[in-house]
Order: sequence, then structure tokens, then C-alpha cells
Amino acid sequence: MTDLTVTPFKILICFAFVLITTISARFLLKDKRDLWFRRSQSKNIITIRGKIGEYLALGYPICLEGFAVTVLLLAVIVLEILCILYLNI
Repeated sequence: MTDLTVTPFKILICFAFVLITTISARFLLKDKRDLWFRRSQSKNIITIRGKIGEYLALGYPICLEGFAVTVLLLAVIVLEILCILYLNI
């Protein structure tokens, strides 16, 4: 059937790939992020982000382009994770 295996090493690889994908998306969007997404301000001590988190966070999509970017980014991340989990490492 399927040989989907989850190991700590694969989880670390998944986190690394997702971080690289997020950073790449942020650099590709540049100033369009402010046009296509609305960012929320952290008002609670539990939800406060650091400077890197604030820089990388996209926010909520507010237009069709924002929704398209969100769906594309989620699809890429899911495909990355599935490919890594199906590898025989």
C-alpha cells in the first residue's frame, strides 16, 4: 500500500523546507504583501511575534490575488511535506 513513515529526522526536514518556502514567498511578494494581505497586530502576550515573525507573516488575504497566493503557498507546502514523508530515509 503506502509506506508513509514519520520520523523525527523527516519532521526536521519538513520544518526546514517550510521555512525556506515561507522566506522565498516573502521575498517574491515584496511590497505586494501590503496590497494583497492585511496583517493583524499582536495585542496579547501569548500571540506576540518577534521581528522575524512579523516580517515573514503574510496576514489575511483581502483580494483575489491574496487568496490565490495563499492557496498556491498551501499547495506547495503540502506537496513538500508529502514528498518528504514518502521518502525512504
